[in-house]
Amino acid sequence: MTPQQPTPNATPDSGLQDQLRQEKVGALVMAARRALRRGDKVTAKSELQKALKMDVNDCGALELLGEFYMAEGEQEKAIEVLEKGHKLYPKHAAFEKNIALCILDLEEMKRGKTQAATIGGADPDAWMDRKPLYAAIFSVLPGAGQVYNGDNISAAIIFGIWLVTSMLWYFPLTNAMSQLPHSAPHTWSTALAQMSGFMRAVFWLAFAINIGAGVYAFIDAIVGANKANVRRRQERAIL
Repeated sequence: MTPQQPTPNATPDSGLQDQLRQEKVGALVMAARRALRRGDKVTAKSELQKALKMDVNDCGALELLGEFYMAEGEQEKAIEVLEKGHKLYPKHAAFEKNIALCILDLEEMKRGKTQAATIGGADPDAWMDRKPLYAAIFSVLPGAGQVYNGDNISAAIIFGIWLVTSMLWYFPLTNAMSQLPHSAPHTWSTALAQMSGFMRAVFWLAFAINIGAGVYAFIDAIVGANKANVRRRQERAIL
C-alpha cells in the first residue's frame, strides 16, 4: 500500500505562522487603542490599517475600526464595519451593542435636521445675540453700551472723553455760580457772564464735546450690537 503523500499547502509550521500573525495583529490593535486614548488619531488609524492588511477579518481590528468611525461621527461607515464583524463573530456582543448606538445616533441626527428645517434653520445660539435696545439703554452712561457689545477699547475711550469734558464744563460753572452775590440770579447765563472769555470758550467747547460723546456712544452702541452679531455668526460659520 502506497503511503499518503502530504498536500502541498500543508506545512509543519503553518499553525505556528498563523499564531504569530495573530499575535502581531493583536499587538497592532493594542497599539492603535493606546494611540486613540492619547488622542493620536493618525497613529491609531495607521496601526489599524497595518492590522487589517495582515488579517482583514480580525475581530479586535474590526471592533476598534468601528469605534474609530463612531468617534469621528461617521456612523454609516461604522455600521458597515460593525455589521461585517457581527456577521463573522455573532457571539461578540460589542458589535451588536455598537451597531445599536450608531443607529440611535443617526436617528438623533435626522431629528435634529428635521427640527432645524421646521423652525427655518434658526440659529441655535441666537440667545447670545447683543440686543440693540439693551445697548441703547446702557448708553445712558456713555461707554456702557460698548462694554455690553464686548468692545472694551471703544468703551474706555468714549467714557474717558465724556468724563474729562464733564469735569471741564461742570466745575468751572459751579465755581462761577458759587462766586455770584446772593442777590444775583443763580443761572447759567449769569454764571457764564462772570467767567473770563477764555473760560467761557473752554466751557462751551467741553460742553459740546461732552454732548457729542454721549450722542456718539448711543448711536455706536446700537450699530455695534448689530456688528457684534454679524461677527459672531461669521466666526461660527468658520468653525
